[in-house]
Amino acid sequence: MILVPVLVALVVITVQLAAWYHRATIARAAAWRAATEAGLLTGTADQGERAARDLLDDLGAQDGALVTVSRSTTVATAEVAVRVPRLAPGFPDVVRRSARTPVERFVGESQR
Repeated sequence: MILVPVLVALVVITVQLAAWYHRATIARAAAWRAATEAGLLTGTADQGERAARDLLDDLGAQDGALVTVSRSTTVATAEVAVRVPRLAPGFPDVVRRSARTPVERFVGESQR
């Protein structure tokens, strides 16, 4: 009698963990894409944000996603927050990932 509810709970928790991990991987990939795009020699923070949103849209995680990209003269940083479907109570409904990369710069022959 008690075995069926325990098995159902284990299945639901396993699916919830898989959904969380999947969305965490998507958020990490989008943050990396945004930081890389913004860190290009001619890149901008807007281009990085657009690249992340395009990837999120392609992967079906655009709903409720928050993308923040910043670029200084030396570092491009991106943070992506993605909603996680809730199947079981007690699990986080948002996963955040960030990425940071150096900004490309041109170094002339005389400066090497």
